[in-house]
Amino acid sequence: MLLRLLCFLVLMSLFSSCSAIPRLDRPREGSADEEVVQTKGDVEELCGIAPNGAKIVGGNEAVPGEFPWMAGIFLTNRGYPRLFCGGSLIDHQHILTAAHCVNQTYHRPQPADLVVRLNEFDISSKDDGLDTLHVNVEKIFVHPLWNEKEFKDDLAILRLEQEVDFDPNLVPVCLPRGDETFTSKSATVSGWGVTKEGGRASSTLRKASVQIEANEDCLLKYDGSVPFQILESNLCASNPPRDACQNDSGGPLVVQGDDERWTQVGIVSWGIGCGDRRFPGVYARISSYIDWIDSITQTTN
Repeated sequence: MLLRLLCFLVLMSLFSSCSAIPRLDRPREGSADEEVVQTKGDVEELCGIAPNGAKIVGGNEAVPGEFPWMAGIFLTNRGYPRLFCGGSLIDHQHILTAAHCVNQTYHRPQPADLVVRLNEFDISSKDDGLDTLHVNVEKIFVHPLWNEKEFKDDLAILRLEQEVDFDPNLVPVCLPRGDETFTSKSATVSGWGVTKEGGRASSTLRKASVQIEANEDCLLKYDGSVPFQILESNLCASNPPRDACQNDSGGPLVVQGDDERWTQVGIVSWGIGCGDRRFPGVYARISSYIDWIDSITQTTN
């Protein structure tokens, strides 16, 4: 069975009644007479720079501030938020995540139902040493070809109600601007998901190193096991028993370049179980969707 997806279905069925919570904002600096304008230049200049040139070594607890683009997406229920998916900051006002987090038959939250936390580490504590930012969502963009029956084109973008300022602990992740497949590259996935199959979600941000596989190899491993296909727009990665799991959906898979900057190459999408040696984790491949991402982030509609 597709345990990871089934657990997500059960989790979301608990959150059918939602309402927005008060926002604790840290707005971009500027007065009423001084409009702060987002520029593409500062995104490109600052993207993918982790504090202290952080290096990743395996399935461990992350260091606070280690992934300054990491976003937790919370669904509000009975007046308090519950984390259900991850995401990544890609500029001053947009979060990249998975379509299945925000658009399925049983689960279609409205923007007012969502709160995004940035610069977050311990979701159970208000005293983890970070200046966590809570921002409401203005609009949800789901990829127009998203197909929940086949889990194709599994990505979405959340536009925040306001722009956020960058600082050393809050920067966007870089996006790939070429046709590199990243096959055989070491990559890192992060999130607040369960730490083992059937286990409980982690309250602190965790990370795991995985290796990106050729799609042909991934296709052979999954052949006949699921009703989904491994497409060119997918990316597979594994390093059993390290893997993404429930509640990690929508989170970023990143690769560090020779310049020590981090580029997001995938979005956690689906898989069989968690860390199963037979089946790699399957991600939406970012490079297949750059034009669509740009069409959303470069407009105000």
